[in-house]
Amino acid sequence: MALVRTSPILYPIRGGHAGAVNNNGGSFSSAVLTTSTDMAHQTGRARWSDGGTHTCSKVHLVTGAVSIGPASIVRVGFQGIHATSPRGDGTFTNFDDLTQAEVPANSKILATLGATKSIVSGDLVCVSAQIVNFTAADSVSIRAALFPTAAQMPTVFLNATGQGAVPNVLLEANDGTFGIIEGGDFFVGTDDGPNWDSGSGTPERGVSLRVPFKCKVNGIWAAGFRLATTTGALTVRAYSDVLTTPTTLVTVSPTWNEMCAAVSSHRFWMLPLPVEQTLLPSIDYGITIQPTTSINVYVTELNHHTAGYGAALVGETTYKRISRASGAFTVDATKTLQLGFVISALDDGTASGGLMTHPGMSGGMRG
Repeated sequence: MALVRTSPILYPIRGGHAGAVNNNGGSFSSAVLTTSTDMAHQTGRARWSDGGTHTCSKVHLVTGAVSIGPASIVRVGFQGIHATSPRGDGTFTNFDDLTQAEVPANSKILATLGATKSIVSGDLVCVSAQIVNFTAADSVSIRAALFPTAAQMPTVFLNATGQGAVPNVLLEANDGTFGIIEGGDFFVGTDDGPNWDSGSGTPERGVSLRVPFKCKVNGIWAAGFRLATTTGALTVRAYSDVLTTPTTLVTVSPTWNEMCAAVSSHRFWMLPLPVEQTLLPSIDYGITIQPTTSINVYVTELNHHTAGYGAALVGETTYKRISRASGAFTVDATKTLQLGFVISALDDGTASGGLMTHPGMSGGMRG
């Protein structure tokens, strides 16, 4: 097989359709339900982690601010697709009614569907929420992944109005398989301030990841990246076998004409590697940033709530946060700092070698 040059591919980017490019790599936008007729719709193509067909029995969403009475009911579930707009048609088909205690603020909420729904990967689906038992002054924010403008597909709608967001929905099948709405994501918290410096207890922080294919990489990217002042400095490293016996592949100390500092962290950063690297599947690679001064560095962090949810997300469950002072890295499988590789070449999938030939009387085959 041959590695074929491609335009830069950033892997693995989480945080929704806009990914790392947009506002810290994954901040929230909220559709706020404040009347009995308000509905939040999140629509797009369902994708199961294995690309198969599954029976969806649960839907996970994330709330923002919530203020509802003890008699209020929030309905969460599937609706049919509106005839002329990429949103729900207003009628729930598979849903769960959640009480006040089941809809806490700023939390993951879980709808266990009264009637399950068979979904094929690629099906167009809509997950909706509505306060069906409404009490005066009720208000529920349904959080989605922030996007610069209202996206065409996947979409988030509040009633008939498109929102500047993409879906933040996790689907769960009755066999435990997870899925998302493609182009969206699922995270319950975001932080552009997990900042650290050379004096922190774990000054070297980053991510472990695997690539799903043989590839070459010529850079590293970071989202929500900045240094607190223009006098900071740092070291960036890439490792192989980072979770067992870390072996340094490359070390880079960026110069000031490769960075911006003391500015908004709503940005996306790419750092070239001095030597292009070839990566292979099934190896745990690592990317870390270590400040070398007392000046803080910032990189966006996403909290996905449960490690297993990563199966439905880009990078799957091998993409997770790591940190250390020295020795072995400590792993947090529920979170990711927004770091990854810039892929410069991909395996073309073509086998090398010619046709198999018979070796004669010695037996066996040659290829």
